[in-house]
Amino acid sequence: MRTPSATFRSIVVSTVVAPACLLAGCSGTPSSTGAAPTATMAVTTAASGPSAAQPSPPRPTVPLTELARRADSLTNPLIKALPLAARVQPATTVTDAARTEVVAPEGIWMITRPQAATDDPNWAVIHEYGELMLLAADRSRILASYPFEGVPPEWILLTDAAVYCGRGGDGGLPDSMVARLSRRQDDLQVRFSAPTPDGGTAVRPESLDARPGNWLVEPGLTSHADPPTVKDGRMVFEAAEGTPRLVLDAATLAVRG
Repeated sequence: MRTPSATFRSIVVSTVVAPACLLAGCSGTPSSTGAAPTATMAVTTAASGPSAAQPSPPRPTVPLTELARRADSLTNPLIKALPLAARVQPATTVTDAARTEVVAPEGIWMITRPQAATDDPNWAVIHEYGELMLLAADRSRILASYPFEGVPPEWILLTDAAVYCGRGGDGGLPDSMVARLSRRQDDLQVRFSAPTPDGGTAVRPESLDARPGNWLVEPGLTSHADPPTVKDGRMVFEAAEGTPRLVLDAATLAVRG
């Protein structure tokens, strides 16, 4: 009996790439309405008849950008050697208003704090580490990660333009920090308070070259545990527990008031 040959058809799958070409490396062009650009991916499937099972749509890959590759290369080898379950641990938040993860079209953005046993000889290094991560939707893979050694983020905020994270300084890790990772360009901006030598600092000047992105001291950055709101180009931290209201430029992170 002659077996009919399989016929093939091409299916074009459109994948929304919200961080534009930041993470996907696509060549999509934003629409005139401001919608996120799309990237197309041709997939060939075999069809042997109406009853043939159709394969699941493939998961798009997210190639590392230059910034993400640099961040990966600068991540402490001790952290990279941890099992996934130990490395991808949600950060500890200080207030109920803070979140540790947000879901986006490109995956799950999460602030993490790796774990290690207290008798681990590397516990001190691991304990002071934090990362901003992009995880696959099923949480099985780290698509990109950005290290924040000594200033582990305690809140995360997602906007159409960027992913923000930050922390308020405390007795153990005194630096306050705010970071902005663009979802449209290959750009990471970080501002930290750098307390006086008497107060200590976890971000030494000599360590800045070993940190991805653009790290700058912002003396006016006061300690806020609650996440800010971002609107009309401003990032606003409301006054709380004796800490005055703080306004930053949402793009540059410069203090505005």
